[in-house]
Amino acid sequence: MAKRQNQFTPEQIEILFKNPNVESISSNTIRFTSEFKELALKKDKEGIPALQIFKDAGFDLNVLGKETPKTSIRNWRHREKTLNKNNTQYLAKEVKKNKALKSILEENRYLKAENEFLKKLQALSVLTE
Repeated sequence: MAKRQNQFTPEQIEILFKNPNVESISSNTIRFTSEFKELALKKDKEGIPALQIFKDAGFDLNVLGKETPKTSIRNWRHREKTLNKNNTQYLAKEVKKNKALKSILEENRYLKAENEFLKKLQALSVLTE
């Protein structure tokens, strides 16, 4: 979602809404489709400039504004980075939990085996007395 300082006119809203990459639009906010965001980020990683990505997608930059493409892609890149970081941290925590659980289960098995051994040892010592 890109928020502008200058408001879109009704004519500009009509022009922008005809683009299939626009999900919704108000007088000062435009929301792009998730498919377009993914495509734009992919092209951005390939080194294609933001303005070119939006031109290729059929946007009139005189209507949309020259800063919107750069700002939008920068925001999407930041969001993607944040999501990836959170996913990595979550997975690291889960691995730690699993390691701790595995360790506890191994200790439990060992103690059960030790108890069985001690019961047998005690039973043998009772028999030999």
